[in-house]
Amino acid sequence: MRRQDHVKKIWWEKQLKGPLERTAIMNDKGYTISSDNVFADLGFPNAEELLLQANLACSIIKEISRRRLTRRQAASLLGISQADVTKLLEARLSRFSLESLQQMSKRLAMDGAGNG
Repeated sequence: MRRQDHVKKIWWEKQLKGPLERTAIMNDKGYTISSDNVFADLGFPNAEELLLQANLACSIIKEISRRRLTRRQAASLLGISQADVTKLLEARLSRFSLESLQQMSKRLAMDGAGNG
């Protein structure tokens, strides 16, 4: 698993447990308060975009779960393959651009507005 995907998976798991709390990170000098952006804390150059991607993916995954969609149904609705749905549900996000996640989010919102 790529480091970026691993970090996103950790972030995603925290999201499912509830709102992020400010976290103390221990180091040899004592501790440092987290910025609430794990990607920035780990020094990723595009930390804000990665956090946006993770937030969008989390919302999409939660909506798929809330609707109890099968992978086939989710693939059809989102316009992606079933294999990509699996990657999305496993928070393996390197396959997805911010733009593609935004498009998926819009498709879910439009479908939800029509069924709601």
